[in-house]
Amino acid sequence: MPRDYKHVSPRRAPAKKSSSPFVWAAVAFLLGVFVMGLFWLKMQPPANAPEWVGAEPERKPREVAKPVGPPKKIQPEKPETRFTFFKDLSQREVVVPDEKFELRASRDTDATSRFVVQIASLSKRADAERIQAEVALLGIESTISEASLDDGVRYRVSTTPVLGQSKANSLLSQLKKGGYKGMFVKISR
Repeated sequence: MPRDYKHVSPRRAPAKKSSSPFVWAAVAFLLGVFVMGLFWLKMQPPANAPEWVGAEPERKPREVAKPVGPPKKIQPEKPETRFTFFKDLSQREVVVPDEKFELRASRDTDATSRFVVQIASLSKRADAERIQAEVALLGIESTISEASLDDGVRYRVSTTPVLGQSKANSLLSQLKKGGYKGMFVKISR
């Protein structure tokens, strides 16, 4: 008798489980880490081998005997200076004769101009006050002004303003007799 195949269910092969993309990514990552680790180990030099940077030289360097004593300090040679006028100028003192000052002063004969004679410029106020007292003994009135400069505060001892250049010149001559050098400055209006 013939068989009836109508009601018999066909046998199917078991269904394959599909793996997730995350599993594949994790496997690829672990495989990459493993390969990089092997590569890193291969590139490490042996512990007893000398360390070379770059390509190895064609011939080995000679070994140099180490010195027994302390190392000697070698001082570099000082470069030869091309210009010597800095040294020359610092060792010279140029004295300008008083006639040059008087010639310059005689050009301005305006009797209404005001002048101040600066006697000293000092870094300590006590020294400036001492000079002011000594100048007062010569009969010259003076003032102390404070000036802020790059290298600190300076105290200038100067006379009170006078009218005319002839009076400024007479103050200068009085100061010279007392042992002080000074210079007069025209006060601009």
